[in-house]
Amino acid sequence: AYIPYNLALSIAITGAPLAVSKYVSKYNALGDYETGRRLMKSGMAIMVATGFISFITLYFLATPIAHLVRSDDEQIYTVTQIASVIRWVSFALLVVPLMSIVRGFFQGYQKMEPTAVSQLVEQIVRIVAVLIGASVVIYFMKESPVMAINFAVFAAFIGALAGLFVLYRYWLQYRDEFNGLLATSVTTGERISFGSMYKELIGYLLPFILVGVINPLYQFIDMVTFNKAMASIGLASVSDLYLGMLNLLTHKFVMIPVMVATGFSMALIPVMTSYYTSGNHKGMVRSLDQTFQIMMFVMTPMVLGIMLLSTELYTFLYEYDVMGARILKTYAPVAILFGLFTVTAAMLQGIDRHKWIIFTSMLGLVVKLIINAPLIRLFETQGAIIATTIGYSIAVIGNMLIITKTMNYESK
Repeated sequence: AYIPYNLALSIAITGAPLAVSKYVSKYNALGDYETGRRLMKSGMAIMVATGFISFITLYFLATPIAHLVRSDDEQIYTVTQIASVIRWVSFALLVVPLMSIVRGFFQGYQKMEPTAVSQLVEQIVRIVAVLIGASVVIYFMKESPVMAINFAVFAAFIGALAGLFVLYRYWLQYRDEFNGLLATSVTTGERISFGSMYKELIGYLLPFILVGVINPLYQFIDMVTFNKAMASIGLASVSDLYLGMLNLLTHKFVMIPVMVATGFSMALIPVMTSYYTSGNHKGMVRSLDQTFQIMMFVMTPMVLGIMLLSTELYTFLYEYDVMGARILKTYAPVAILFGLFTVTAAMLQGIDRHKWIIFTSMLGLVVKLIINAPLIRLFETQGAIIATTIGYSIAVIGNMLIITKTMNYESK
């Protein structure tokens, strides 16, 4: 259920906080506080609408999506069970888009605390709701594990409400300060129309959306091809379990080094962009080198650690499972490609090579789509990982070639 949910969520909000913060901070720097406030008010209405449309779409497409996943009667999950979980998780789409634009508005004023605290509270409340809710359903209401799973994914909606409440509290705290700045707002020429406002915002938004949605799209390809390919080689009875191990259980481990490494390295990208703009080639090459060094020095040991301790880590979080540990061990090195793609795509955004991001991303994705099923039939679960590796490698190599050519980058 989380793959279609993440896909819908990525399309609805990915990049919204960054794009809105970039837009608001730009006009705030000009002393035009009114434009940013108008964007937030209209944007909140739009996000409520897009959230509702995303919710309705996912809710009513739950059964067709479930049919895509379930391709054989031997699979352990029924269409009704899959569709039910998708419907329960879709409720979070009503709140999360609205929350994203409010976070972006705060960031535009250099207020990072509201985003950080609201994200933390959102996840703590979600986890508490998952554990308490599932326990109540199983032990007190004597319901089935299926109902417990439904409530567990519904906890994403409860967590989002908690995050939104935290943002409201921060709004009350900063309201007088923001209103004071609004009273001093200066006009930067003609009042900007909503049309031109959103045209500029969408220009910021589209590259962020593609980079954010690419990983869920790779997972979506696995979701719609994996079970059919496994059924064709007589492994339908275990395909649901193996797909869950690949797309959900081991994926969580793989993304940890990606988040840590990109968090450090992305901080250098604005510096690199300023060097590129000012023509400081030496400084730009040094920033590029440092970005890649930080990524590799942080990520490589983490990936090796996950590979070496794959059995222990998988057992620690889930249960002892030979196949789960094997998938984790094979999947872990792909984290390096995930991180490199995110960073190189951000570099291309920094030098306004947006079209190339679309080209390299889609090329890697199309290759994954073409080779995924044949490789799964040859190598089972490892085949899906190999296809992802090849797809991301193509995208990363393409990005690096463009960066090297555009920036005249020669690393020492």
